Amino acid sequence: MATFLYLVRHGETAWNREGRYQGHMDVPLAPEGLREAERLAQRLSSVPFDAIFSSDLSRCLATAEAIAALQKDARRDGVAVDRRLREMAYGRWEGLTLAEVRERYPDELAAYQRDAVGTRLEGGESFADVMARVRKFIGERIELRSGRLLVVTHGGTLKAVLFHLLGLDPRLRGRFVVENGSLTVLRLGEGVRPRLLRLNDVAHLDRPLP
Repeated sequence: MATFLYLVRHGETAWNREGRYQGHMDVPLAPEGLREAERLAQRLSSVPFDAIFSSDLSRCLATAEAIAALQKDARRDGVAVDRRLREMAYGRWEGLTLAEVRERYPDELAAYQRDAVGTRLEGGESFADVMARVRKFIGERIELRSGRLLVVTHGGTLKAVLFHLLGLDPRLRGRFVVENGSLTVLRLGEGVRPRLLRLNDVAHLDRPLP
């Protein structure tokens, strides 16, 4: 039986709008983020999820719980929290904008720009670290299941899931855009390689085309 994996990035926070690194900081959804979560929940209300997973940070949990609340089947088990779905830890960059990081930590920023996968930030982690924990999450909680599974996570972590399953080079992550409140869907299993069905789908948010 095929598995359909629905990947959701949490709704917008005030720090998203301000361009601040959030990482493991528990920044709540902004009013617009709550509206995005509600619209996404309405769009997914007819999808009978067999399991819902979420990062433990409140911006993801609020998004996941909004979706779970509109599930029509009362037998659903609610939201399973997993810390491995957290965003990359940016260490001392958290709470800062890119301009502030450039001013305060120019050498570290230069190292990160040279190698955005392997550079481990002071007090934080590297994207390779994120990929490693994502692989463990998928192996333990996704690969042994079938049906329709929902994962609510963060932009960087969502890309890590996507790149692992599709076998893409993580150095390409800067070329992919995953917006707040967006939906990405993959089809797994049935003896074939994972297939990408939707990427950064925000049709439910009525955003203008670029």
